[in-house]
Amino acid sequence: METATLSELLRLPAGDRAELAIALWESLSDADRDAELTLSDEQAAELDRRWADHLADPGTAVPWAEVRRKLIAPNDADHRFPTRGRRGDRGGSSLVRRKTFGAWQRIRS
Repeated sequence: METATLSELLRLPAGDRAELAIALWESLSDADRDAELTLSDEQAAELDRRWADHLADPGTAVPWAEVRRKLIAPNDADHRFPTRGRRGDRGGSSLVRRKTFGAWQRIRS
């Protein structure tokens, strides 16, 4: 893709960019997605670990609204996710993990 074209597309209003992103995603066949979205063994192991952590303690889930707020307003004093300190876990959202796991299951199958 030409740089000028990409620059023009990036200047579109957010709603138009979202529609374009969805249209592009939907234009991919399952074979295209499988070919381009393959997880490395390390990524798959990390998702497995995070899913197991979630199943062991689902109460640690962070609602999407809170995750989004913290991502959008990183200058807030309370912008970091809590760290549980287990096995080098960096904290994060098991709700996000659950959504990611659904996508991961489709990729792995």
